[in-house]
Amino acid sequence: MERGALTFEELLHLPLGPLDEAAAEWDTQVRRLGDMKTAADGMRQHTQRANWAGENANVTVPFVRDQAEQFDAAQTQARTFRDLCRDGHRILKHHKDELIELVEVTARELGVHVRASGEVTADLDGLDGDTRRERQDAVMAVSERIRRVLNRAADADAEIARALRSAMGTDPDRFSPVRYETVNEAELARQDVATVADLLRRTDLDAGDMTYAAYLLDQYKDDPVFAERLALELGPEGVAEFWAATAANRPLGAEREEWETAAAALQTGLGATLGTATLSETAAMERWERDLVALGDQRIGEVTGPYGFQVTSALMRSGEWDSDLLLDYGENLLAFEQGTGRDPSDVWHMVDGTMLNFPSKDDAGLDPVVGFLQALGQSPDAATVFFAAPDDFDPTAAIVRGEGEEESLREHREMLNDNLFYLASEREWWSREPGAPSDAPVDASLSEALLAAGTGYQAGADPQHAMAQTSTSAESAAVMEQVMHLYGTLDPTLLQQSPELGANLGIMAGMYMPDINYWAAADNQLQRDTYPDTYETPRGEWLGNGRESTIRFLTTLGQNAEAHEAMTKAQQLYTLDNLDRFPPVDEDSTTKGIDSLRTAATVRGILDFGRVDAIVTEYGEESAAAQQHVSQMAGWAKSGTGSLITGSIGAGAGLAAASLSGPAVVIVPVVAGVGGGFLTEFFNQGYDQAFQAEGASRQEVAVTTANYHDFGAREVAALKAEYLASVDESDMRARDRYDALESMEHVYLHGVGLGEAHGN
Repeated sequence: MERGALTFEELLHLPLGPLDEAAAEWDTQVRRLGDMKTAADGMRQHTQRANWAGENANVTVPFVRDQAEQFDAAQTQARTFRDLCRDGHRILKHHKDELIELVEVTARELGVHVRASGEVTADLDGLDGDTRRERQDAVMAVSERIRRVLNRAADADAEIARALRSAMGTDPDRFSPVRYETVNEAELARQDVATVADLLRRTDLDAGDMTYAAYLLDQYKDDPVFAERLALELGPEGVAEFWAATAANRPLGAEREEWETAAAALQTGLGATLGTATLSETAAMERWERDLVALGDQRIGEVTGPYGFQVTSALMRSGEWDSDLLLDYGENLLAFEQGTGRDPSDVWHMVDGTMLNFPSKDDAGLDPVVGFLQALGQSPDAATVFFAAPDDFDPTAAIVRGEGEEESLREHREMLNDNLFYLASEREWWSREPGAPSDAPVDASLSEALLAAGTGYQAGADPQHAMAQTSTSAESAAVMEQVMHLYGTLDPTLLQQSPELGANLGIMAGMYMPDINYWAAADNQLQRDTYPDTYETPRGEWLGNGRESTIRFLTTLGQNAEAHEAMTKAQQLYTLDNLDRFPPVDEDSTTKGIDSLRTAATVRGILDFGRVDAIVTEYGEESAAAQQHVSQMAGWAKSGTGSLITGSIGAGAGLAAASLSGPAVVIVPVVAGVGGGFLTEFFNQGYDQAFQAEGASRQEVAVTTANYHDFGAREVAALKAEYLASVDESDMRARDRYDALESMEHVYLHGVGLGEAHGN
């Protein structure tokens, strides 16, 4: 064990006052940081509530959030230092008291003397033989006990020093969120690194071994010191060799299910721990990351073993990995794949039945691009850079049809980010399932990465975390512009060919409802500029795609069931917030509210056209399957089928979220917030009766391809009636005037016509 030099004199006269004073000072810092943290949290909440735009939205808001998080970490770190100083004081005082008792009590009782140097002596003059031997034995015993106390004190001193160094964290520029209440906790973490490292050097782990290793990794999932120590202890090659060898030893008998369950937990824990380690900026970890990337094109283990890219990507599926590492890794991964000149399945598929992902039933984990894209989905900053728009990208560019169309398409492809176009359109994807490779649509992991790149939304995040992290910037908006151009204008069939992308693309578009509504509001700039604040964005500017491109993209989303649901719900939330912003209290406000309703009807009509058209195209207009799918379409009223819901999971400052029929939520920028009447009623599910009262409910009348648009129009009209119902009864003339404006049914059907005319 590591032990520092601690002499008898040093321990006997050890000044414990400075350590006690340090603990008291850290306690003061904890209280001060608590006050500062309260102020920082208030600033964070104020920032999120504020309707900031431009640089304030793009720079100030993320900065304030980050600084507030740093106050959290600072207070945690201060508590750790305080508690370690207190515990260190207790431990050293115990050993000092042990030594004092030996010197002043035990030694005297045994008739021996301890000198200032720590030497134990006895006066043997005049003693008989037996007594002389007893005194000599006492000298030896006290000397040995002093030696043991000094050793224990030296060990404790070293442990205290290590604990305090661990509490410093690995990033010199940021506070460490590691929480140790005692020196023993910190020392146990150090020992557990060695325990896990020893386990991960073996290749014969059974389910019990893997479960224990996964348990330890989970205990320290937020400890950057533990993570870095483990990563450096194993090294990139050691990690890769361990996982490749462990995966190769997968049993095939009755114990396979238990083994794969344990392997899945270990894969998740190890990936998350390594991801945490990469967030360190120490020189040692920077070398580790370079070595990890360099390992990508090398075979691991046998000459026919998996590539380093495959093994690393299997572990990247969990945790949050460093952005710079992901960008370097992704560049090298795609360069290697494309440089082979072969189909990806030929490069990565392994005929020996190798599995790298567990459970392996639905995904063998052999495609490293999938794991990498899932890692991007958890690292929005890296994803935004990875899919960044080229300088010459023009979101308003129109494709020349007829003569010159092929050249025009080529020019449009070259305007897009190379990574985006390759992964979305050019790459030959194949099935994840074990067995011989077969053609497959684009993997859903691409949509996870795009969602993170365009909104900051981390796929699979719990609602509160998603609400806290989701935001847009000029850079993320440029990703969204490319997505709209690619899927709406350049090749609208891409989403049809890969329907699993729909949900995330719909959620992604939900964060840009102000932009989409702005372009859908009118067909000329003069009309759109009439009320510019009606559709203001947090960024201070709108997406540059233009009206026709926006309509084409909406139609494409509408054709996909999951995207249609997400966008229908997003439009509903956004419209309700606008109605709260512009209540019918005067002519200007009411006109803006009515304009919001008209735009909502237009967008809803475009989306519904796309969905009904896709259903009819696939199943035939009169088929029973078509009628069933139409009856399950998302709307604004609750459906008796249970597939359409209006329940909420809450709202945050500046954002509102509603759950979808799957595990995800759609998040929409709001200004009025849930304090407004319409959004409050939405979250309380209180205004569905208004929809029902406007006409027969879907439970009472069969919805078909022939009459669906009637129901869509009625739902929009019902919301208008609910909005105008709050006009003062004494001002019936005003209510009649607004009610006489262009009917919502007509506007909705106009949206249907736009989808048919400009859609895909």
